[in-house]
Amino acid sequence: MPIAKTKNSEDIIHILKERDKHLRKKVQDMKNQDMKKSKQVSSSLIEVKSQLSKIKWMLQIYQNSAISKKDEHYNDFEKLHDAVNNLHDDVQNLIRET
Repeated sequence: MPIAKTKNSEDIIHILKERDKHLRKKVQDMKNQDMKKSKQVSSSLIEVKSQLSKIKWMLQIYQNSAISKKDEHYNDFEKLHDAVNNLHDDVQNLIRET
């Protein structure tokens, strides 16, 4: 009887080792996929930040070229500039977190 137990134990150990190998491969695949997605997100965020910087400075130029603070569009430019600044900061924070 001990011989059968030993054979059965070896079979169980073999099955568990195979399962462990399979699970380790799945975990590694998931890590690789996560790293790839993180790189894509970081790259996209950097591109968004770059475009926001362009918008931010164009708004500043337009705001500065407004005739005066009494110009009806001056406040609109100021609000847009503030919104773009806030969005730019949010994107910068996301880049730091990724």
